[in-house]
Amino acid sequence: MNRKKWLGVLCAVIVVAALVIGFLHKGGQEETAGIVLIQGDSRIEISLEDLQQESFSGETVNGKGEHFEHEYEGVALYDLLEDNGIDPAGVTEVEVRAADQYAATVTGEEVCEKDRIYLAVTEDGAPVEGIEEGAPGAEMVVFGDSDSKRCVRCVVEVEAR
Repeated sequence: MNRKKWLGVLCAVIVVAALVIGFLHKGGQEETAGIVLIQGDSRIEISLEDLQQESFSGETVNGKGEHFEHEYEGVALYDLLEDNGIDPAGVTEVEVRAADQYAATVTGEEVCEKDRIYLAVTEDGAPVEGIEEGAPGAEMVVFGDSDSKRCVRCVVEVEAR
């Protein structure tokens, strides 16, 4: 009977130690926010911190027809594709998906238009938030649309076809 009691205590100590070690290990590693760039069977994980950012600004229009001027930092979708070995001129369309599965598609021609489509990581000086409050994120901004339906927040995947 005494032996069973000690065995139970030993198992409980091992479980608690494993939980503490797992918690400390996870707490010591910050997850880096990023997106996955997909073309065919190829998947490239890109950290938002590693994007070659530039400043850009433009006007967006919401669903009510109201116009807003914003300042952003991020990367042109054209440059994101090209920097990762995808020829934007050879792309028919690009689908951008959010963490909540919302998606919008832009044509290859639109991607090739200068100053048209960007992946923003800041808007008006504030970081774009990810799906979890306070977490960094990215937003696809499409300038020239009659409303912002194709502006995708919390971007997690960009698939070139």
